[in-house]
Amino acid sequence: MLSWRTARRTPGFSVAVVLVLGALMPSAAHAAGTEVTAGAPGRTAESPKAPKVAEHKIPTRAVPKAAKPHVDPEPGEPAHPGANHVVADLVDTRVHPFSMFGVTWKGGLPAADTVVEARWRTKGAWSAWTELDVDLAPGEGGRPGTEAQWVGSADAADVRVLSKSSARPVDLSLTTIDASTGTTDAAASSATTPTTTNDAITAATVSKPPIILRSAWGASPSDSCDSPRYGKTTLGAVIHHTAGSNTYTKAESASIVRATQAYHMKARDWCDIGYNFLVDKYGQIFEGRAGGIDKPVRAAHSGNDAVNQETMGVSLMGTYSETEPSDAMKSAVVKLVAWRFAQYKIPAKGTYSLGGKTLNRIAGHRNVVKTECPGAKAYAWLSASGGLRDRVASALAGTESAATATIGGRAATNVTSTGFDLSWTAYPGATRYQVHVSTSSTQPTTCGTSCRTITAPSTGTPKLAVRDLVAGKTYYAWVRAISSAGKAITVWQSTPKTVKLATAATGDTVTVPSTRKISLTGHGYGHGIGMSQYGAEGAARQGVAYDKILAHYYPGTRTGSKTGNIRVLISQDTSDSVIVVGRSGLTFRDVAAKKTLALPTTANGKTITRWQIVQVGDNKTKSALQYKTTGGYATYRSTRWTGDGQIEGPASSSILSLVMPDGSTVKYRGALRSAVPYAGSWSRNTVNLVTIESYVKGVIAAEMPASWHREALKAQAVAARTYGVRSILASRYYDICSTTSCQVYGGASRETTATTAAVTATAGKILTYDGKPAFTQFSSSSGGYSAPGSQPYLKAVSDAWDNWSGNANHTWTATVEAAKIEKAYSSIGTLKQLKITKRNGYGDWGGRVTSIDLVGSAKTVTISGDAARTALGLKSSWFRF
Repeated sequence: MLSWRTARRTPGFSVAVVLVLGALMPSAAHAAGTEVTAGAPGRTAESPKAPKVAEHKIPTRAVPKAAKPHVDPEPGEPAHPGANHVVADLVDTRVHPFSMFGVTWKGGLPAADTVVEARWRTKGAWSAWTELDVDLAPGEGGRPGTEAQWVGSADAADVRVLSKSSARPVDLSLTTIDASTGTTDAAASSATTPTTTNDAITAATVSKPPIILRSAWGASPSDSCDSPRYGKTTLGAVIHHTAGSNTYTKAESASIVRATQAYHMKARDWCDIGYNFLVDKYGQIFEGRAGGIDKPVRAAHSGNDAVNQETMGVSLMGTYSETEPSDAMKSAVVKLVAWRFAQYKIPAKGTYSLGGKTLNRIAGHRNVVKTECPGAKAYAWLSASGGLRDRVASALAGTESAATATIGGRAATNVTSTGFDLSWTAYPGATRYQVHVSTSSTQPTTCGTSCRTITAPSTGTPKLAVRDLVAGKTYYAWVRAISSAGKAITVWQSTPKTVKLATAATGDTVTVPSTRKISLTGHGYGHGIGMSQYGAEGAARQGVAYDKILAHYYPGTRTGSKTGNIRVLISQDTSDSVIVVGRSGLTFRDVAAKKTLALPTTANGKTITRWQIVQVGDNKTKSALQYKTTGGYATYRSTRWTGDGQIEGPASSSILSLVMPDGSTVKYRGALRSAVPYAGSWSRNTVNLVTIESYVKGVIAAEMPASWHREALKAQAVAARTYGVRSILASRYYDICSTTSCQVYGGASRETTATTAAVTATAGKILTYDGKPAFTQFSSSSGGYSAPGSQPYLKAVSDAWDNWSGNANHTWTATVEAAKIEKAYSSIGTLKQLKITKRNGYGDWGGRVTSIDLVGSAKTVTISGDAARTALGLKSSWFRF
């Protein structure tokens, strides 16, 4: 069934006509809605453009055979670590270009177990899967949904919803917003500062900070926000983050605020933007919900109506789960909160009760409802020594001060075409340093996207390796010191350290020859993050013990231990049935009913050759146990059940032979389960329940040659065990998959004497970081330098061990047809040149390629090094021409 729905008209926004699909329509119909431009009341031709909003409906049963893992191949981390199982998804939806998006639904998802993840495509490259903050308790009605995600520019999106309880969303929608980049300079308000006082706080001592009013950033008129518009007073502040990219420019900030308002009004069905104020990383403060910057305006930020009425909601623009808010942002928030607190005569510290909650005067969104907002880094700043509460208290007391000293001794060494090492004189009292590196010689005022932070060393000269720069350009560097209280104790220098990079290395540019064949030389095989398998073997050949090998590739980790079981999704078994070769000692188990049944070896005097668990019934929501002698299958004892069922091997050997779709058999230890991905599913997936040690035995020989040195095999055993343990999550129906999307697992069929000995010698040992299993990524060959990864212990390290005579992947050559690149990127026309523009700075030639230009007759397209590796069919992204 197809039906049309016209989206609710909101003044000042484009109106989207939305195509709504019946529940059983296929996902191929997820197309962008047809946009119809509507007039914007109160706007002039010079006003910023209203964001264009489009809504994309997602059928709630759009997940075919919903449970094969939806993961990225290397180098991405497999599956969201908190994921349960996919209950709805929207795959590779191509829409009109957009700069912000969000996901909403009408209902059906409980707060306790819902995860929404998305990725988006920019310039042909997909982002990593990103968890979106979920708001399941709207503060003023409207639709539950995620926070808006700012992406800058994208043209396609994938969305997946995961749930422990198999709950499925109702009326799921993806809303995309094409925000105007804005043409109006934002003007700050200049209202007078209140002068009321009390015993502890003198409002006159706290100046009102510059605030960009709604008229300046181009707000659309709000719908009539329902009563009460105002609370009785302001009792505290709730701190949020907007989510989305942190790489926006200062000029884009107003566009982000406009797009956020559009999302809140069009997708969330709120009467106006949900926050009272928004603060960008440059320290700009934007007025949020209409009603007056000095009044207790009721907003929709917290998910608790009483809290919405009597607190101010301040949202930090960006994502602050792993990124520290900038100094400019922190200072602006301090000034804003202090000014409002002074107005309402409330202290920075202490608690109050409201809406069934006891909250700190300055609280995080996560203190009100279940959410990650405002992100771990921002939340830690609230209560840190010298953090937001301390600084607001100082501002209210009139003791907030600024630094004037500078750092000396800046020096640039190891200057290459893609980077340099910057050092400077240690400054007394510094616990960390901020380094601003830019192609602009203008002195910085904030620690923005060009700023990097390092921890002050306990001894010696502070030093930062600045990498991934553009060859031939001139860069300018400034340094300042930060105290343990989080305050800048020096200022940026008045003149920068100037560094002129070398021109591009020979081999970074090639013109397509008449043969149309391009020759390349490269290093390494795979993503290069973490342990090099060839490097581990090279080290073992030099007598290095396995624990030293692991410490080299995963610096900062510690040894821990873990025993127990793991559930492996057998991804190679693409059928819905679980077929096991008949043998003595088999047992069937109804998992939910906790009932077991010993299985015979014969039936009617004939040998049972196969057992299978298969779906039955018109809707295939039940399963049955069947056997085969000669001819077809027969149901055993009329067994039928709902949920998971499994076949277990005899206790003496516990080995089962699984029949694959192509008729081959693979041996597995433990039990083979027919798993229901989610309640009511008509599909089944095969899961092997096995001990962690047996699992590692089935991995190690599939990932590393059994003939290699014992110490290398032991290092691989610990890395594989850790990788598996890190994936264990009780809320999912499986823990890890069996292919290269996770790590290869071949069951008992892949076990060898040598690899089993390595597993036994390291029994139970894993690597940990901060008390948790580490993300022990590994690849075939580092090429001489590992690549930096997503964790503190996945650092770029020099790897001389990788270079030994048996490693053909350390250095390799390849020839690529120009036609292959033209096919992958047809918009370029005829390929003329390839130009490597950025490298990561580690190793030969400036390291792995991070950016490359495909110069064609029609246009030039810039792609990442990883995208080039895929398009050119190379072993790694570390190459030259």
